[in-house]
Amino acid sequence: MQPLHARSAPSRGVSFDAAEIRALRVSLADEFRVSVVYDEADMSKPDAIEAMMRKAIAEFGAVDLLVNNAGIQHVAPVDEFPVAKWEAILSHAHA
Repeated sequence: MQPLHARSAPSRGVSFDAAEIRALRVSLADEFRVSVVYDEADMSKPDAIEAMMRKAIAEFGAVDLLVNNAGIQHVAPVDEFPVAKWEAILSHAHA
């Protein structure tokens, strides 16, 4: 049997719809008999990250594995790419 992340996560996709997120959490929890937590923390805000980590530690006792897959994107020709967008993308990568 493959681990949860190998079998499930890539095929489940990404959603910002609260109902879809809740349904996915329930489905994963039921299928794998695990606790599933979602947090919409803004990775550009250190206070939000700290709150998310406190929530994870409260729920699970510790964080054994952390995957940072947060990202932002802006698409434009290089000569039209706003400097502010470039700086936001780079600063977000360090969140």
